Amino acid sequence: MRGPVNKTKGVWKGPYLLLEQTGSVLFEIQDMVDVTRKYKVHAQRLDFYADASLEVTHELLEVIAHNNEGFMVEKLLCLTLDAEHLMVEVKWEGLESVENTWEHLADVHGMVPVKVNALLRKMATGSVGAKKLVKMARDALKRRGGSGR
Repeated sequence: MRGPVNKTKGVWKGPYLLLEQTGSVLFEIQDMVDVTRKYKVHAQRLDFYADASLEVTHELLEVIAHNNEGFMVEKLLCLTLDAEHLMVEVKWEGLESVENTWEHLADVHGMVPVKVNALLRKMATGSVGAKKLVKMARDALKRRGGSGR
């Protein structure tokens, strides 16, 4: 199992053209060399370019303010048991799959309970091992006051 990943650090790539804001902290960008390549990225992955003619508008200031909003869960991939804890693999919105992280089930349930419950329902139809994990997860969530349905 991988250790924690620092999602805010990365190798700079670019330049890209900013096409539009698609969510509170998500943006669609376009490769300036190969205009057919477009990506959805988190605001913290962008380095802004500024020049003397840049017009700082109210909209631009709102975009900048969203940089501290945090990361959004795109989807939950799987559930596992490490030495002591139930862990969920999280795919983060606007980040690449290599930046997926393993997070404690209870923490993820606190952020996105509907997605956790959907993952548990999906896994409950799987193998015997998956069904055991689902039972453990539901029991743990009930003890903490979550539904785990």
